[in-house]
Amino acid sequence: RVETDLLGLDPNREIVHSSLYRSLRVNLPRQIMGFMDYPFMKKEGGDPRTFPGHEEVLKFLEDFVRDFRLMELIQFGHEVVRVELTDEARHKWVVESRTRETESRWESKEELFEAVVICNGRDAWPGLQMHSHNYRTPEQFENKIVVLIGNGSSAKDILKEISPLASQVHQAIRGPDSQLKRLENHDNAWQHSMV
Repeated sequence: RVETDLLGLDPNREIVHSSLYRSLRVNLPRQIMGFMDYPFMKKEGGDPRTFPGHEEVLKFLEDFVRDFRLMELIQFGHEVVRVELTDEARHKWVVESRTRETESRWESKEELFEAVVICNGRDAWPGLQMHSHNYRTPEQFENKIVVLIGNGSSAKDILKEISPLASQVHQAIRGPDSQLKRLENHDNAWQHSMV
């Protein structure tokens, strides 16, 4: 499934949290993707490749959550309203969150934590833009001029998939040596310095 509102402007849309495109595989070997006490081993009936597909990664993470009984510690469907450092000396954080009880009623709560990790996901920008989070297949880019921002693994994967269909692909990257150049093996793709 793909979100119907790619920019996230409609607050009533069905939210689909996924950064997966159909052909996505990991960009690290499974031997270094595991945890020290929980290796990412090949399993019978699973994806045997050293760089497995996303379904195998999901299964690994589900097994990890199950084996360490972490599901009871996870709170889904909560909106974080406020995070505040309350005791700098002891590094205590108060986190206020809320969850929708009914259409018009919210239930709020405050909890105290020793650490806070902020994983805000993708940003929403006005205009005709798509994050790799919403990318699935290359067909929608046929005969289009595409600007691809970044030089990470997903950007490289997506560039390879869309360049045969797009009329032009312009990849904006950061780096000391990021001058305008045509990308090797792509007649219609250029790399630019980040704007």
